[in-house]
This record gives sequence, structure tokens and C-alpha cells, in this order.
Amino acid sequence: MTFTNEQITERLIRIRCPGNVFAYLAVGNEQALLVDTGLGLGSLWEYVRSLTDLPVTVVATHGHLDHVGGAGEFALISVPENDKELTLRSSGKDARAGYLSSQGEDVSYDNLIPELREEQVCTYVPETVFHLGGYHVRMLPMYGHTQGSHCALFVEDRIVLFGDACNSATFIQLNESTTIEEYRDSLKEFREKYSDLYDQVLYSHPHNFGGKEILDEMISLCEEVMDPSFEGIPAGNIMAANCLFAKAADDGMNRNDGKCANMVYRQEKVRKE
Repeated sequence: MTFTNEQITERLIRIRCPGNVFAYLAVGNEQALLVDTGLGLGSLWEYVRSLTDLPVTVVATHGHLDHVGGAGEFALISVPENDKELTLRSSGKDARAGYLSSQGEDVSYDNLIPELREEQVCTYVPETVFHLGGYHVRMLPMYGHTQGSHCALFVEDRIVLFGDACNSATFIQLNESTTIEEYRDSLKEFREKYSDLYDQVLYSHPHNFGGKEILDEMISLCEEVMDPSFEGIPAGNIMAANCLFAKAADDGMNRNDGKCANMVYRQEKVRKE
């Protein structure tokens, strides 16, 4: 039950939390911003306090348990407005303990952060900017993985955290996910509005760093999957029944054809009705 960190830039720290999930600490001259909170095994608050003594605001990219599970020990967490209910559902100890156990963690309920109370959750709207004093973090919408998924743009570093919203194993098969058609539209809007603002991409799963080419790859992949003749690769039940992989990949989720973007989806969630 340990936390570790790596310094990505002078202002940005990546924190590895128990369960092999990640949080990011952006440190300005006057305030700090914690982006995501892990699964809530052990005190992330105490660990963050060892890294900075500045006032800390907490924000989530979306409402899943591995991003909001540790939020219960903070006074307040700001989440996307469309993910508030998902956030509250995701903070339960049983689900978090199951996830942690699947990652090889020895889980005691005494060491799990308490579940979130509704009064601890507030919401933000797209393009909210957090002013930290000489450093800014801007929350940019990329709907698909969930109805409220956002990316965090670390403005001065020209780095964007795509997180779970666009990576080499993007989950679009969930009940709270959009259709692939809606996801494609959101990706295209993101590209049109924000592509000139960043040079490097961070992920939450399963790789650490990447280039901005993944956005074009994912848009093309969505359009492939939307073609009625496209056939996915059976993936069994991955948090939903009858899931498919869009492209073949190895055990490390590296696509066999050398590209990065990939997704897990269900055929019934490909197109808008």
C-alpha cells in the first residue's frame, strides 16, 4: 500500500496509487490541483501533503471508481456535470476492494477511504480553467468513455491528459458510454478546437506517454467500426456482455499493426438511434 511519484515537468507530478492507477498533481505558485484520486487505499491526502504545502483543489476527469475512489478524504471534489451520479455510485467500498484485489493489492476495509457524500461533490462545466498562480489547467470535453469525460490540459507545458478518454484500450462498451458515432463526433470537435494547444499526450491506462497522432487514429478507427461491413474481434465479457476489440493487440494492449488507438465496444452501441 504505497504511493510513488515521477516529476514530468517542473510543475507537473504523476502519482502512482495502489492498484496501479494514477493521479496528477499540478503545482502553481499559489495553489495546487490534484487531477483524479485513485481507488482510495491509503491516504492520498497525506502523500500529496508530502509533495506540496500549497492549498489543494481536487478535480476528476470522469466519475469512475479508479479516478474518484480516493476523494472521500478531501473536503470537495469537482466532477463533470454529466458524471455526478456516476461519481457517487462509484465510490462504494465493495467495488473498490474488488478492483484492488484484482490488481494484487492486500485490501483491508480499515485502510479504504470512506465513500463520498453528496455534499462533497460539486460540478464543473466544459472549458473550466483552474488558475494556480503562473500555471493553468483547462478541462476539455471528450465525451465517449462516459457521458461527461474530460481531458486536463496543462496549459503552459502544452501537455494534455487524455486519461481514459482516448488510449490504446478505450472502453466504449459501458452503459454510461456514448455510442461510437457520438464519440467520433466529440473527437472531431476536440481536434478542431484544441489540437494547436498541446504537443504531448498522457494516458491513464495502460501506457504513460504518447503523441497527438492518437486522436486522428481514433477518429479513423471509429469510422471503420461504423462501417456495416466491419467485424470486430470477440473479447468476451469486459464489464458488459458480448464485447468486441476493434483491432488485434498483444497482451500489453499494443496493436499488432503498430498504431496506438484501440477500443472495446458493443455492436448495439455503434450508432445513434
